[in-house]
Amino acid sequence: MNTNTKDLILESTLKLVNREGLYHLNMKKLAKEAGLAIGTAYIYFDSKETIINELYQKIVRESEVAVFKNFQSERPLKETAIAMMRNLVTFFVSNPDYFNFIEQYGFSPILLKESKEKWLGIIDPLTKLIEKGKNKSLLKNLPTVLLLNLAHSPIIGMLKAFINNQVDLTDEWLQDQLFEACWKSIASENIDPKKG
Repeated sequence: MNTNTKDLILESTLKLVNREGLYHLNMKKLAKEAGLAIGTAYIYFDSKETIINELYQKIVRESEVAVFKNFQSERPLKETAIAMMRNLVTFFVSNPDYFNFIEQYGFSPILLKESKEKWLGIIDPLTKLIEKGKNKSLLKNLPTVLLLNLAHSPIIGMLKAFINNQVDLTDEWLQDQLFEACWKSIASENIDPKKG
């Protein structure tokens, strides 16, 4: 199997879906976007649903690698959390089409169970990290899902603002303020800054 052709089909799908939406995607349009014969597209994928799921899984895999880049569990929790936030922002600022795709189709019924489970590959280690922080009284004693969303949702909002040209999320000072605000939203009020 020629991975270059497969990657070309996935890249073309990403462009086409972000430009026209999932509803308008069909194999004929996709083959034309990729500069391939329609039969060639069917060699690699049997349907648009298969392509969407493979593209989603590819983006999740790449974002997981980015988020956990240089991950060191022995570092202080705050440093670890902010490094992961920074990695996430850097990845999606560099790949805005990926961000748009995940935002639009992350909850789509077209995604298969195994595609949705790929996302858990990122969520599970973060959940464990939050549980560890709660057990050490470094984080607020709130439900883990709430803490995860308190730290994550502002980043998603700022990435949307970046995509819409409302903020310059390449600005390191702005990133630092964002990450500090996210951290403060989940950190225990009586935390020793040197231990966090």
